[in-house]
Amino acid sequence: MSGLNPATAYRFRLRAVNDLGPSPWSKESNVTKTLPASPSKKVSDVRVTPITRTNVRVEWTPLLEVDFNGDSSSRAAGYRVEYRSLGSSDSESHVTDIEAMAARVDLAGVDKDRVVLEDLSIGQNYEITVSDHDRVDNAK
Repeated sequence: MSGLNPATAYRFRLRAVNDLGPSPWSKESNVTKTLPASPSKKVSDVRVTPITRTNVRVEWTPLLEVDFNGDSSSRAAGYRVEYRSLGSSDSESHVTDIEAMAARVDLAGVDKDRVVLEDLSIGQNYEITVSDHDRVDNAK
């Protein structure tokens, strides 16, 4: 069956049809709920603003509740901010094994639109990504 919405409860009724015509409809089935799906859009308009020499504020445009595909009421639905150090100057084009380790902040709530990253290293460049996630931990 196609065309069903994620994280939605349904009841079904069936009937057979043959050369003699349709049968009566069956009784309704028990309630069946479809599985949640990953959010259908990506986070956009990510902005990073320095606050102090070691803290930055990361802001983004939050997704609409409908974009969370029926899973927005989950306490775990929200956003994930990952960041990692890329090195101390623009001339460094590689990331060492230690620098490749990313830190992560998970924020519950589909209305969240910012986080402050604290205690960053002075003189380091960082890669920062913001993604949505849901209770089945589908980060995009």
